Amino acid sequence: MSADDPRAATPASTSRSAEHGEFLSVLSALRMVESAYSDIAKRLCAELGVGGNDVRAVELLIEDPGLSPTDLAKRLDISPPSATALVDRLVEAGFVERIPDIADRRRRLLVVTEAGTHAMFRSLEPLLDELSQIGTELDANEQRTISEFLQRVAASYRSFSTPTIETNTD
Repeated sequence: MSADDPRAATPASTSRSAEHGEFLSVLSALRMVESAYSDIAKRLCAELGVGGNDVRAVELLIEDPGLSPTDLAKRLDISPPSATALVDRLVEAGFVERIPDIADRRRRLLVVTEAGTHAMFRSLEPLLDELSQIGTELDANEQRTISEFLQRVAASYRSFSTPTIETNTD
């Protein structure tokens, strides 16, 4: 390769490649976490006897109790009729209940039942114990740095996955 070849390495490109190489290992680890999480979700589905969206719905309702069925449909990116069927399944399984919205008696809100919470955490307890142990190996600054990094990655994922609408200015 000659010095005029655009593929020839320059000190700046070599430095950027090294920086990208380190970050690529971080992204690779992140993909491994995503893949492992997918495996966990499959295991939860099998243990709880529900589908993937059902597990995700229970997770969302644990994180954000009191969503309406419409809000849940939006968060899961499913149609309102599909959300109704999903909620019916979770209510029948005893994982979720519909409660009245005190601000609007016509609306119902969704909350995870004690049995639903117990079932999720019983299934996840060995993993949560192991993750807690890993967490104790990090000091508070390391934990904060990792948390902030992952929050920024999640925000980037959301931003990238949200379609942008280009407008014609002509």
